[in-house]
Amino acid sequence: MSAHSRNQVWLQHLHGFAANRGWVPVDDSDQQRGRLVKDVVLVWFESAEPGTAAGQHLEGTLQRLDEAAVPVAHVVAQTGASRPGWIARVKRLALMQVRAVRAGGRERLLLGRMHPASLLPVALQKLRGGSVVLMVQGNTADMHAAYPFTARLPIETLFIKPTIAMSTSLVAPSAGILDWINHDLGLTTPRGFVLENGFNGDSVAAVSPISTEELAQMGLRHNGFVVFVGKFATWQGIDTILAALDSEHWPDDLPIVFVGDGADEPLVVAAAARDSRVHYVGRVSAERALAWTGGAAMSLAVRKAGPASERGVSPYKVLEAAALGTPVVATRVRGQSSLVEALESGVLIDPDDPPALAEAIQHLWHDRDLRERLSVSSRQRSGAYTWRAGARGLVAALQSAGWHRNE
Repeated sequence: MSAHSRNQVWLQHLHGFAANRGWVPVDDSDQQRGRLVKDVVLVWFESAEPGTAAGQHLEGTLQRLDEAAVPVAHVVAQTGASRPGWIARVKRLALMQVRAVRAGGRERLLLGRMHPASLLPVALQKLRGGSVVLMVQGNTADMHAAYPFTARLPIETLFIKPTIAMSTSLVAPSAGILDWINHDLGLTTPRGFVLENGFNGDSVAAVSPISTEELAQMGLRHNGFVVFVGKFATWQGIDTILAALDSEHWPDDLPIVFVGDGADEPLVVAAAARDSRVHYVGRVSAERALAWTGGAAMSLAVRKAGPASERGVSPYKVLEAAALGTPVVATRVRGQSSLVEALESGVLIDPDDPPALAEAIQHLWHDRDLRERLSVSSRQRSGAYTWRAGARGLVAALQSAGWHRNE
């Protein structure tokens, strides 16, 4: 039995269960099917706290919808700090599922970020005759790298594939993710759209620089340090950066500032304790993270090679650095390298190569004219990558799923 047939059988059983409880309408007449989809319900199961990738994605999606004047009926998301612990997390997800189901309907379009918890609301939205546009930001290797225990669970088979298969249309930040869905998962039914991530132009314009006094207290100066901003996940290349610091090519007069937290935080803390060039400021607000990026001589985006990167990425840090005029040293990873080339914003190196990283940093540090040229070109080109600039692409995905403007 094909994946599509299994999903149809599963949906029939679920429809009977849901109809008996009044969760979906029994009437399936032509008149009901002919209704227009006019309102959008946004569903974000992943914690969307400010400063997180999911939070940036939610904020950017809302900006795109606002730019296109798309009415949003409900936003189901956790935007504040969530209670710790698995019990609290499961309870939160269950309550959000109930809210998402109640907010959906035949005349509404469910627009959500892919998450295993999306399965139930997507299935019930499908049973109601409603539409679903699913935003798939990465493959399951991303999830396995962030949460290793998930690699031992059949999450892809039981949750990811059925959810994607039942969606009306898909949105991904790179063509590689759509290739993964089509070839690795064997799903060709949902129509896919490539829509790169963006950055908040208003936030960039409002950045207040780190004060000279604060920098001086740390032994730093404006445009006199390298910065890494982001989640310290294992694939972000923290170990590559620290190994490059030990290279003879890393300039002795060039310190580095780490902004963020995550799995590799102990490596950064240990490096800061033994090397005076390493400064760790921890996790800060999104505004402060932008300020650190804007005050640096260069920013690092040295994602490692591997399953979590091979399908393509569209990193916020590269876009934000370009908008702030801060050159980047970035690894040649699908999606990231093409973005740097399009923005003319930095220098590219191979992944997992500490000596090459140190040499690129040395070259950029000693060539002030090159840094200035990259700064000017990236600022000029970054305007095409604001969240609002991508509104038209998101509207095209919504229209493909039956959304119509309410005239």
